[in-house]
Amino acid sequence: MVSATNPAVNNQHQHQQQQPQGTHSMQLPILQQKQHQQQQHHVTWQRFAAGLVSTLLWCLTSSMLIIYNKQLYDGGLPYPLMVTGMGQMFSAFAGLLLAACGIMPVRPPPSQPSDYLKLTPIIACTAATMFWGNSAYMHLSLSFIQILKAFTPALTLLIGAAAGVESLRPGLLVAVLLIALGTG
Repeated sequence: MVSATNPAVNNQHQHQQQQPQGTHSMQLPILQQKQHQQQQHHVTWQRFAAGLVSTLLWCLTSSMLIIYNKQLYDGGLPYPLMVTGMGQMFSAFAGLLLAACGIMPVRPPPSQPSDYLKLTPIIACTAATMFWGNSAYMHLSLSFIQILKAFTPALTLLIGAAAGVESLRPGLLVAVLLIALGTG
């Protein structure tokens, strides 16, 4: 299909014939690679947005919980363990509801009995933390509790260093100090 009257068409046709066979097939993976990068960029922004929304909701509900706990205990309810247990039950039901709606995946329980032994200290410390945290609202002011909570990162770092799972590096000490002072 070479036209003798139009030299531009002849040159284009000859250029297409001289092009190596693999050039078109090499362009396809490059295009797919760009599309894959765009999809990854989109997923990265989705994850960032989900993380940001989750963090903001956590801050809002956490503050509401703190204020409501204080009002509850100041109103005469002397049962921090009951409040802790009810909070855990609600968390379990909310998790099951999210799983039933397909929002959150359900993970299988630990398969080895030794896994339950490993989890026991975590379960016990979580329950104790919630109990003593709720008990504090009965005896201290809300503002003082928040000041104490601001030093939790520093205390955690010191306990971790004493247990040998964390090292006290100067940069880490400065960062934790800034967090404690900035939130206190």
